[in-house]
Amino acid sequence: MMMTGERSSLFGQSTTGGTGMGDGWKSLRSLTLFTEVGFGVVIPALIGVFLGSRLDRRLGTSFLSLVFMALGLIAGLRYAYGAIKSAGDGKDAQKGPR
Repeated sequence: MMMTGERSSLFGQSTTGGTGMGDGWKSLRSLTLFTEVGFGVVIPALIGVFLGSRLDRRLGTSFLSLVFMALGLIAGLRYAYGAIKSAGDGKDAQKGPR
């Protein structure tokens, strides 16, 4: 139940004064970081599997897709570590890992 002078924000919290969306924007930033990290790990691994399987077919081997998937996972995890670290430091996460 909201008291007099309180407003409901876009994200469901009620606040007194201000824009009313401070906590909601923090939640949205967290969700954005979570999504960015998830895609940042999965997409390089899928690209590695795709490239490895293409090379496997072309060269007649059967292990390159696993090697390239591992390289993609390593690259994705390195990116995720940098993104989380920069978000924790208060830096802009879009600058990427350092």
